[in-house]
Amino acid sequence: MRRLRPLVAGYDSLEIIAPYLQHLDISGELSDLKCRLVDVSSLVIASLTFSISCITEFWEEDDIEEDSCLDHHQDIRNLILDNLQKLSYATELITGT
Repeated sequence: MRRLRPLVAGYDSLEIIAPYLQHLDISGELSDLKCRLVDVSSLVIASLTFSISCITEFWEEDDIEEDSCLDHHQDIRNLILDNLQKLSYATELITGT
């Protein structure tokens, strides 16, 4: 597989295991989708032009516990750091929103 453009709706997580993938494009509004890169060891070009919403934007205010927002932000931060580490072999990395 040379190119992967995942289109997911209605899911809360996505794991990408594609050791022969050369081009990856993740774009658009991910809402609360957690996208984890597991094996993208042959990646040449990665384009990450997506946005992630805070849980306060898609949960009812009454359903959010005091620490939930902070926990969500920490989870997303850890996920992004892990994904960036997996992208370290790519020769071109495009980021933005």
